[in-house]
Amino acid sequence: MGYPDELYQFLANRCGERKLAWDCACGSGQASLDLARFFEEVIATDISAELLTLAAGHPQVSYRQAAAEESGIEPDSLDLLVVAQAIHWFDLPRFWREAARVLKPDGVLAFWGYNWPRVCPGVDLVLEKLKQEIAPHWPERSSILHNGYRDVEPPFQKIDAPAFEMSVMWTVDDFLSHLRSWSATRYFNEQEGTDVVERHERAFREAWGDGGSAVGWPLVLRVFRKARDRNVPRSGPGHLERGYLPMALRRRNPLSSTGSHARRCSVMPLLETGASFVAGDQVVRSPVCCAVSVASSRSRRSV
Repeated sequence: MGYPDELYQFLANRCGERKLAWDCACGSGQASLDLARFFEEVIATDISAELLTLAAGHPQVSYRQAAAEESGIEPDSLDLLVVAQAIHWFDLPRFWREAARVLKPDGVLAFWGYNWPRVCPGVDLVLEKLKQEIAPHWPERSSILHNGYRDVEPPFQKIDAPAFEMSVMWTVDDFLSHLRSWSATRYFNEQEGTDVVERHERAFREAWGDGGSAVGWPLVLRVFRKARDRNVPRSGPGHLERGYLPMALRRRNPLSSTGSHARRCSVMPLLETGASFVAGDQVVRSPVCCAVSVASSRSRRSV
């Protein structure tokens, strides 16, 4: 399971050249390999050396350990910069500066993720009940993604993008395993001493029926272009110094703390591969968009 080819084709078509792309917070490199089919060279970075050891080698992909905010990439060199299911963990003012530094004039920045799976009306209704129960247990920064990245405004020109969706064929057991991998589900279970998915399992199975079903995740995608004239009006209220977080998170930035709160900010709602970010002086892992392929039983990065 992975992101649709149409997504990469759309992004490649927005670029003036297809020489160099950067997959930032690449995790174990699934998107990096996909980008290599569209660009001559791909730089793939993650702050976690452990995750990079899991990445498959490719002659067009160069893996490097680096923070999103300090990539070490040459200035004005990138045709495309992508971030899959990770940008809400970044120090965004610093990342915008880094993106402006490394993108070519007219270079493209794209970031995306996904939230809730869709199956069928009956299953979706049971899922809504589960989501209500676990809602207070999500890490605070997850709200940025849950809000569709609408509050994330780079200092670049916006590019309109079509809708894309990931899909996979799953059994009900695959689906239940997916729900149990969500960070909010695990935190609920730890605090309440019970399996919240088990409470709804019978209803899920009855709504699902027998065999496999198509599960889809609409992508949350935002695309921008670095202007040739750096003095052009910006795309929205965001800029390099502020306007990059919802107001509630501006009052209390979870990355400024350590200990248990930093631990709670480190987990994303899918199975475990992904990127990492810096919380204070700690490197904290945040699993990023993965799901299980029924055919291969291997985790695959997706939101």
